[in-house]
Amino acid sequence: MNSEFIYSCVTLTLIELVLGIDNIIFVSILSDKLDEGQRDKARNLGIMLSVILRVLLLFLVNFILSLQKPFLNIAAIQLSIKDLMLLIGGLFLIYKTVKELLYKLKVIKPETQNLKQVAVTFSSVLIQIMIINVVFSVDTILTAIGLVDSILVMGIAIVASSLLMLVFVKPIVNIINKYPGIKLLAFVFLVLIGFYLVAEAFHIELSKAYLYCSMVVALVCEWLNILYRKANPTKF
Repeated sequence: MNSEFIYSCVTLTLIELVLGIDNIIFVSILSDKLDEGQRDKARNLGIMLSVILRVLLLFLVNFILSLQKPFLNIAAIQLSIKDLMLLIGGLFLIYKTVKELLYKLKVIKPETQNLKQVAVTFSSVLIQIMIINVVFSVDTILTAIGLVDSILVMGIAIVASSLLMLVFVKPIVNIINKYPGIKLLAFVFLVLIGFYLVAEAFHIELSKAYLYCSMVVALVCEWLNILYRKANPTKF
């Protein structure tokens, strides 16, 4: 095992972990609608399903690459199956996030849930998680293919990053739920990710680095705001 192999594994693992943050946030927001006893189960199951899906997709690399072949022309824009998946996934992510945000802002009233409805909601949450997992997984696999050639490196990076997501999902969820400002930033982040997916579907090249950097700046500002509020409680 040479140093180049280790470097590739570590680098791709970190990239996959960063790309998986939006998945964690989406899973957390959806699972937050469930009964408290079911939330951890939904989060962990959602992430484990994404791991299984991404590992399976590794064995279908040629098929994944074939999804990029254009088959449809719309206003001089050539669309592939991958583009349609990104478009549908982006619109779905925007719709679900905006809907949940409106619930939180009490612009629209959430449905009341009895015990029977909670069970149905758990199933629907898993279905919605799988829908977005497919989109994120295809995007993640294509990113990995563009960075390395080794299937082994991709597999190690995907499994390692997914295990790290399972470890960090609970602390991330606790922070998001504890601080309303950070939770609102999480909603905004997911909406922006949705727009990025739609833009990518129409071959509009936008670097996610700008998005992640802006979100880091926003989080730092919110964290400073939290510290300021704690240091000056009488002013709020």
